[in-house]
Amino acid sequence: KICNNLGMNLLLLSGASVRNKKWIEEVEDSCKSHFDKTYVQNYQHWDNQEMDFSLEIELNELRKLSFVNESYIVFAKSAGSILACSAISQGMLHPNRCIFAGFPLEMVKNYNLPADAWLSSVKNPMILLQNEFDPLGSYIEVASYITKVNNANITIHKLPGNTHDYKDIPKLKEFLIS
Repeated sequence: KICNNLGMNLLLLSGASVRNKKWIEEVEDSCKSHFDKTYVQNYQHWDNQEMDFSLEIELNELRKLSFVNESYIVFAKSAGSILACSAISQGMLHPNRCIFAGFPLEMVKNYNLPADAWLSSVKNPMILLQNEFDPLGSYIEVASYITKVNNANITIHKLPGNTHDYKDIPKLKEFLIS
């Protein structure tokens, strides 16, 4: 079922690596005609090779968005999903729904992030798309983590794959515009 999301905006938050920039722009291009407005957040460290991804810097950038007072969907990959979860838990973002590709469970563990608390407070539908053997969190590992969070608003879908890349843009688009 494909529907038109007119009256709805789309916020796109990619993974931290600069190689995700082209990919997130391709995702945006593939579904921009289904939304009133789309916005890709270009991370600060992409323009400054001496910086790393900074949750605080990117949260500050999110605060500047004007359309977040309107109806919108968040699409995020990897570090972008961490950014979105943190912003939602702080009351900065209030999306109608979220679609995350490649939830980075390893990042959550390595940085001791309170993602379980963030996810338990989610009030609107959140769909996680996880490659079966994603090295940053397999489908089984992420599904187990989500089960422990125990939030009926969160569902997880298994995608085929053994990488942290989510290159099947038509499949991602199905989730975004349905």
